[in-house]
Amino acid sequence: MLLRNGEEVARVGGEELRYRDPAPGTYRAEVRVDVPYVFFGQRAVTVIFSNRVRLTSADQKTSATSPELQAP
Repeated sequence: MLLRNGEEVARVGGEELRYRDPAPGTYRAEVRVDVPYVFFGQRAVTVIFSNRVRLTSADQKTSATSPELQAP
């Protein structure tokens, strides 16, 4: 599943996700697997949470003094 600014924008049931022409925003991916219950049914469990990736438009410039880019 691909999230943009916390909202789901794409989901696939296979091994690969391609997302063309993303809009500016903060993206992250989650990988979920189905885990069976003991007696019946199954549930989706998130096993991978990616780090955030921030995309900006070509005309936006990010300053080196931006708080998000400074080392802790």
